[in-house]
Parts: sequence; structure tokens; C-alpha cells
Amino acid sequence: MRLALTSSALFLMVCLSMADPAIGLLIEENGTTDPGTIGEFTGGDSDPMCLGILSSGSMVYFESDPDAGAGADDAIVLFDEDASGGGINRFSIIASEEDLLSIATLPSPATLEANDIAIGDDDTVYALIARDRIYPIAWHIFRIPHLEDNSFGSPEIVAGPLQLGSPSGLLHSMAIDTSTDPDTLIIGIDDGNRDHDTSTNGIYTLDASQTYGTPTMIGGGAATLGAVSAAVGGVPGTDKGTCTSLTVLPSGNILVSHGGYYAGVARGNIVEIDRSTGAASLWLDASLEEGTPMTGCVRFNPDSDRVAVFWYVGADGDEPETDDRIDEYTTAGESEGTVVTEPEIELVANSSSDLNIMGNAFAIDGESYLMFLYNSSESLVRVSPGSPAELSVLSAD
Repeated sequence: MRLALTSSALFLMVCLSMADPAIGLLIEENGTTDPGTIGEFTGGDSDPMCLGILSSGSMVYFESDPDAGAGADDAIVLFDEDASGGGINRFSIIASEEDLLSIATLPSPATLEANDIAIGDDDTVYALIARDRIYPIAWHIFRIPHLEDNSFGSPEIVAGPLQLGSPSGLLHSMAIDTSTDPDTLIIGIDDGNRDHDTSTNGIYTLDASQTYGTPTMIGGGAATLGAVSAAVGGVPGTDKGTCTSLTVLPSGNILVSHGGYYAGVARGNIVEIDRSTGAASLWLDASLEEGTPMTGCVRFNPDSDRVAVFWYVGADGDEPETDDRIDEYTTAGESEGTVVTEPEIELVANSSSDLNIMGNAFAIDGESYLMFLYNSSESLVRVSPGSPAELSVLSAD
């Protein structure tokens, strides 16, 4: 936009405004096998979990639909939107259920669930996956080595149940720190037992190059979920601390999302863990956010130097089903505003039910945010935030 100013003097006007976000539907899931849909690959429905972005721009996710065809059931799948030929050629399996069960020596058949996918500095894929519905649950971190382009080697195991525990719930989480050499995995271990929040449940690190490596709790045992609970105003060991998602700040410190249906007091709050000492402090009070979110998936965006949070508010009590959104914050937790709202996303994704994601299926590619939705339409959506536009006028009469 150009403004005209008429005056006897020379005027310079600089005006900043935030443009609307650009929202794109990359691939639709509508339960059909129509050309161009996810169903063309899976044979119908899809239940995508987790999401990671490779340096090539291709995306990696976990397909959990039990009826998915083409060997996609409980598989790690690569989606290349620019693949030659398009359509079904955009999908390929980089680790099948059979591959994963075999390397983990787990019995088949089995049902697998994934909570997080992280991408290493060399595009190696790390997946936090559990055998579900057979107790105790067997957690594994799988490593799928990147070879070249969009090809990968056979799965390897970074850690197994002896290192990650065998809980009765699916509460573990994972992120990655690519500033170290080798990369460092950040792991939230939570067996669901609040009595263990003051001892073994907590935030750990693990050298990503290890095989059956043993994670180390941050701060020499200080970064417990009890410390997370205390940071949000709870009583360690009494009020359940949780770690539903993680991200790494430029300082090396860790942000922990204390949220979800399993949280005790102050669910939705975000806590910062000091990487050296393990001390936990409140980073963001969710009760002060619009709609009082119950959980948020946190991601640091190195391109914008901001923290993005995919807030899930849901429809608790009298809260509307339109408050779910992506907000941005400084690394100190100060609000930078809303990137996109639920109605804006659902309009593009042809969905009318409550917005949500499954298995932290929220990732960053440059300044764009990508998510696999989890509602009536499990579609893949890209959101590019509107950027400030400089408006300037020079006029002299």
C-alpha cells in the first residue's frame, strides 16, 4: 500500500502492520482414496502422529491407522510434496512396522504408538515409539540413519525399555539439541506414577549416537517432574508433574509443557529447566492466556528467534471450540501475538470439528509452521506467518 501525503514540507512515514498468515493445505485426508489425498496412499483413513522436517523440505511422520494399506500401518513415512509424478509417489516408507518390531525384538503382531519425531543435524530421524496395549509398555527410541537425498538406512536402537522404563501409560516425550556434537536427545520420562515424580520421572539427556544408551537426568537428578510441579505451584509427589512436549532454547535450557489430561494443578503452564543445574522455573502461566489452554506443544523457531506454541484449549466447560491457535513468544516468554487461529485453519482444511494434533505433530520449516491435524480431517497444513510490511511515503509540494 502506498500513501500520498500533501504538504509544504518533506514527510517520511513508516508504518508497520502484520499481514494475514498464508495457510496452505499440503495434503488432505478425507477418508477417501481420491487422487491427491492421503487415502490414495493408505487406502482410506489415516491417523498421522508426530512430524519432522528434513533439510530438503521433505516431511517425516508416523502413520498409526491400523487399517492403513501399502505397509503403512505403524510405519515411519516420508512425504515429499515435490516428488516427481506427484500423487502416491509423494509417499514412501522409511521404516515399516516389521522393521521396527524386528530390531526391537518385539513380538508381532503389535500396536505401536509414537509421541515424538526429531530430526538430527545430518537429517537422521529419531522416533520415540511405544508398544501399546500390551503391559508393561515397551518404549524405544529408534534411529533411522540418513544416507542421501530422501533415502535412509535400516532402523537402529538408541534406547530401549531397560533405559526408558516400562510404564503403564504413554507419557514420554522427546526433542533434540543439534548444537552439540554429536546431537543430544532431550527426553521426558514419565511412568505416570506421581510417587516417582521426585525420583525417576524427569527430564533427561542422551547422546544420540548411542546404542542402548542410558539417559542422564539434567542437573544430576534435579530436573524431576516434581520440580516441574513445584514450578507451576504444585506439591512434588502429590500434584502430578507432566512433560507433554519439549524444546531447546538457544541458551541450551529446556522448555517443558506441563499439560494434557494427566496434569495436576496449573495444566498448560510451561516451565524452563536450567540445563546446568536442573532448576525449574515458570516460563509461562497458561491461566493468563486467552481461553486458559490445557496444553501446548512448544517449538523454538531459530529463524525468527521465537518460541511457537500450538495451544489446545478444547471445549472444557463454557470455553468455545474456536480458541485453539498458534501463538509466538520471545525466548523470555513475552507474547509476540497470535500467528493463526482455529477458524482460519479449519476453513482451509475443510474441517468443522475441534482442532488438535496427535503425538506432537507440529514442526517448523524456516518461518513456516506445519501440522497434521487430528479431528474430522487429519490433513497436513502449512502456515506462513504474515510479515511486517514497511509502508513509506516521500512527498514534497
